[in-house]
Amino acid sequence: MNNGYSIILSKYRLYQGILLCRSIVYNAEKSMIFILCIDDETYDVFSKLKLEGVILIKSNEIEDDMLLAIKNQRQLNEYCWTLKPFMIEHILHKYRNLDSLTYLDGDICFFNSPAPIFDELSKKHILLSRHNFLDLHKGVADICGTYNSGYICFKRSRVTFEALNWWKKQCYDWCYDKAEPGKFGDQKYLDMLPTMVDGVGAIDTPGVNIAPWNEEKFEFSIRDSKVYVNDDKLICYHYSGLRLVDDDLYALVLGTKILNPIVHSPYIYLLKTIVEEAKQISPDLNAYQIEERFKSHAKYFKSADLGV
Repeated sequence: MNNGYSIILSKYRLYQGILLCRSIVYNAEKSMIFILCIDDETYDVFSKLKLEGVILIKSNEIEDDMLLAIKNQRQLNEYCWTLKPFMIEHILHKYRNLDSLTYLDGDICFFNSPAPIFDELSKKHILLSRHNFLDLHKGVADICGTYNSGYICFKRSRVTFEALNWWKKQCYDWCYDKAEPGKFGDQKYLDMLPTMVDGVGAIDTPGVNIAPWNEEKFEFSIRDSKVYVNDDKLICYHYSGLRLVDDDLYALVLGTKILNPIVHSPYIYLLKTIVEEAKQISPDLNAYQIEERFKSHAKYFKSADLGV
């Protein structure tokens, strides 16, 4: 299959997005990587980096009058969530050589090949990623969804376009960073897809989208220079809740907030090199952020805390 990846990035996920792209190139067979750049800083840095396989899209390429009408009514993260199905549909329509398109949050990183997931996709139209919450937090799925919208695979098909069209309408009507009955951002809508259309299922390949909300279920280890969770290779880790606060100050704002050297040490080391690389390209870039609501209960650390 001719597989592509799509990512939405603002400057606040710029460094992590660069690392994600490089992890795809390293671990996956040659693929097209589409970056929807929300701001000029992101587009400028990626343009100068000229990363392998990366195709840049400016947000105004997919924005119509309807989207522009709500753009200033939503927070940055909410608007990025709103754009997901619009971007995915745009790419599949424009790049007809693609057999599939995987949406990825910018704070994901691949550790091993995602090829087994595409074997699953050959039998489905859409693959969703379960949150797989700890038993202690299973009730959270009722609020924010069974599935995580940070990793979704779409095969080119009539079913996929029907699902995207429905998802677009839902996100346009309501997509906010809060919970209401049956709604949470762009994500809770995904719970309805398997009941609405045939050929929508969950990813069963182990080691996918391990994240702060489920990592306590797994034992991490390194075998033959590969990262494993329990007895399976870690395909990708979702660094949700990791914030770059300054040049060498980071924060964890979700989950247990416990540093795991096996996944955090290499990630922070590579982020440091990327920050330095980006500074050479754009010395005045300010791409750091921690939201006000997280500041008081975040766990802060520096690279030295991980021996990096």
